[in-house]
Amino acid sequence: MNDKKNMEKCYDVALKGKKNYAAGNSHQRFVFNEDISIGMQTHSVQVIDDYGNSDGSTVGTWWNWAGINQR
Repeated sequence: MNDKKNMEKCYDVALKGKKNYAAGNSHQRFVFNEDISIGMQTHSVQVIDDYGNSDGSTVGTWWNWAGINQR
């Protein structure tokens, strides 16, 4: 039994057709990491505190499209 594949199938069914957007219309979504944990995929300039769009203004992403981890 492939747990990751089963989890992805359940995830796809549960969220099919739904979209989530961060502040400023920056697209974000939950993703499965290689160890089957769940992370969040976002643009590197996702801002949820409204204090700007520099790296220092972003908040807690595990993984993003630019490939740069941020805290």
